[in-house]
Amino acid sequence: MLARAYAFGALVLLAAAVPLPAQAGDLGEWGDAPEGVIAYPSLAVTGAFPTCQNVGPAMWVYHGALCWAHFPGGPPPFDFETEGNAGLCPGFAPYDNDECWNTPDGGLLFPPPYTIQAGVVVPCISHGSLGIECYMAVWGTDVDILVVNSMPCVGYANVLMDWNQDGQWGGSSTCPAGQAPEHVLVDWPVPMGFGAPGGAALSLLGPPNFRIGPQPGYVWTRFTISETPVGADWNGAALFEDGETEDYLLRIDADSPVEGSTWGCIKYLYR
Repeated sequence: MLARAYAFGALVLLAAAVPLPAQAGDLGEWGDAPEGVIAYPSLAVTGAFPTCQNVGPAMWVYHGALCWAHFPGGPPPFDFETEGNAGLCPGFAPYDNDECWNTPDGGLLFPPPYTIQAGVVVPCISHGSLGIECYMAVWGTDVDILVVNSMPCVGYANVLMDWNQDGQWGGSSTCPAGQAPEHVLVDWPVPMGFGAPGGAALSLLGPPNFRIGPQPGYVWTRFTISETPVGADWNGAALFEDGETEDYLLRIDADSPVEGSTWGCIKYLYR
């Protein structure tokens, strides 16, 4: 197959030897974040995440069925699909169909993810959060995921979090101590052979800690490993030859400093 360039609106993707899915039904690995349905029930926000091939205006993420790089969970450690949301697109009943089905689900170690059932956010397994609004999230303490790179090349890990809860990824939010970009991990190198065969924590590679956004509640998050970098301020849409994408709904806690306490003041200054 020849290298081709694909234009996704303003986004141009250069993909070498990547088969463009001509129609839903092509076997591979797709995303799961909601597109065309409610993403945040309490806010009545409809998701426009790039997940389903036949739902617009967002595009989609697709990985060819090579499985040399992935986030091991299960068993099995990876799954192949014919469309987004485990082949259910354009439907999302259930939401996050293949991330909540087993433990550890899709390689995510912590925090625990949530899903949406009958219009209500519920925990997949147990309650827990990424952290407090505008505080720093620490890899290996607040968030971590298992990853394997058996490709004959360096892989690239990317993470997106919808801090402003508008149903899409991109841009950044403002906290008292600085900006909180939604592209929280950008093209972080994953060396050849890392984690093979059973998986190793991404935190072992020293990814930079990141600032949590200013809005408490829930955020749709995308973890991706691929054979090519995606560049800064990625919106989550891409075509890849290898790798995997896993989407999760994570919780952000509200900050509640004790009124008038020194600890409350210190927390505010450093958030």
